[in-house]
Amino acid sequence: MKAESTEVTKRRMSPETLELIRQREIVRAAGNRELTSELAKQCRQAIREDPKERRAAVMIEAAEAGKCTRKSRLNFANYKTKMIALRRSDGTITASRKAMEKIIHEYYSDLFDSHVHLPSYEIKEDGYGVPPVVPSEIRHAISSVKNRTAPGPERIRSEHLKNLPPVHVSTLARLKTRYLSECKIPTNWTTSKIMLLFKKIDQHDIGNYRPICLLSVVCKLFTRVILNSIYRTLDQGQPCEQAGFRKGCSTMDHIHTMRLIGVLREYKRPLCLTFINLQEAFYSIEIEAVMEAFGSQGVPAQYVKILRELFRNFTTKISPFYNDINVDVMRTLEWNNMGVKIDGRQIHHLRFAGDVVLVTPGISQAERMLANFDEACGKIGLRLNLKKTMFMKNGLVCLPHSRSTERISPNAPFMTI
Repeated sequence: MKAESTEVTKRRMSPETLELIRQREIVRAAGNRELTSELAKQCRQAIREDPKERRAAVMIEAAEAGKCTRKSRLNFANYKTKMIALRRSDGTITASRKAMEKIIHEYYSDLFDSHVHLPSYEIKEDGYGVPPVVPSEIRHAISSVKNRTAPGPERIRSEHLKNLPPVHVSTLARLKTRYLSECKIPTNWTTSKIMLLFKKIDQHDIGNYRPICLLSVVCKLFTRVILNSIYRTLDQGQPCEQAGFRKGCSTMDHIHTMRLIGVLREYKRPLCLTFINLQEAFYSIEIEAVMEAFGSQGVPAQYVKILRELFRNFTTKISPFYNDINVDVMRTLEWNNMGVKIDGRQIHHLRFAGDVVLVTPGISQAERMLANFDEACGKIGLRLNLKKTMFMKNGLVCLPHSRSTERISPNAPFMTI
């Protein structure tokens, strides 16, 4: 089923500007250079003014109608940076479309491919009967879907779901109950479209583009229903060091912790913070590691089966469950005697979603912990990005004479607190 947007695309240029362009072409064909130059100047001025006038008209119209001006302003936001050239592996830059497509294909084929062989996780039957999906769950999931998001391959937008009549909501509830009980999904959910959005720094580096996977909005609705069902189980399995995307937690929790850690300076004790950056963490996690993390946190077996079916058949495999993998990685590390003692407790790391910072009294301990973390991550397909790993220390920490180890680059930046 396909659904096209009901919005009518408006011309970016006004009729007056189009008329100026038409007159310029007529005068240019007649060979009048002086008048052509004058009309060209007027055309450039009109083309610059048209977006401003259109923006002002839309904002006035929204204000008079009592609509949200913020949403109207988003219509003029440009979130895309045109990809004009890319750097090859040998350092040369190419602007050829075919060569750029080859670079993109090779980079993401290597990124999404499995580099670590993990045995298939054996899902243990727990006898838990998954309750049927009721229409209220569908309505709650639909209300939590964001508006103004890009549609998937079937061109259905989230706004279309929010306008569904009750009879269609009940039909969706019955279908999703059947998918859960049979652990099968429609084949059109297994395809996706990827858009590359430029992040920052070098536009020629393919690693500086973030792949955005456009999935079927009905598939996202289905996974939202599942996530709402297992959210409490997953949240209870998160440690106190994790403050990202958790109800009742925010960056303020870690800010208070860092203020307590800052007291170490008053007592003249050394402190070193290691900010770890993982290379494409959300896209390189092994699927079996995700399934094992679900099982270890007590997620019912039926949900694990349907999630495995979703991941196994996806054309593009992207994991939104990185936090749970991070938990299992940390559980394998023996850091009980490392870190700094605050209020009678050893604090050796803090986490916010996929960002990790190690808290140590010196560089040598940071190196050992970083090596242990790298080894544990390598077992599930994660890799450290040492170019973006940074260290922060106070004046009581001495720099090592040599930092040319395998774990810490000799060019790794150090900052002083």
